[in-house]
Amino acid sequence: MKNNFIHRGFTLVEVLIYIVLFGLLMTGAVTAAYQLLQSGQQQDISFAAQQEGTFINRKLAWALGPATNVSVAGGNVMTITRPDLGSESPLVIDASGAQMMLARGTAAPQFLNTPGLTLENVLFEVTPASGGLPKSVRVVFTLGKKPFSYAMYLRQ
Repeated sequence: MKNNFIHRGFTLVEVLIYIVLFGLLMTGAVTAAYQLLQSGQQQDISFAAQQEGTFINRKLAWALGPATNVSVAGGNVMTITRPDLGSESPLVIDASGAQMMLARGTAAPQFLNTPGLTLENVLFEVTPASGGLPKSVRVVFTLGKKPFSYAMYLRQ
């Protein structure tokens, strides 16, 4: 018996199944790529916030190191007196807006953080000397949703 049927390609059902499978694979690949890109951006923002928070803490350490007097106005403006700076004293750290600024004497203020990161919940707190402990300064802030704090006793 002779078979007259000649097989020349795929049937319509087979083609549809292959198209659906290919579509599912491509959807998974695009979703995975999007999640990788998004997590990379979040890591970049987190890294930038960590770097800038560390920079601000180091600036605070520099400003408060040889300070003789510190006063706070409104919880977000700190005035620091340093005799070693001469005419550039006092230092004023202002965090009343979306950025933290440092001004030396009458010079124009310099920004301590970039505008791309949100500066929130800034609190400057001065605790007077008591019980044998010297005067202390504490600074708390959130930068790019990362909390930071700095504390220091003042030399008298």
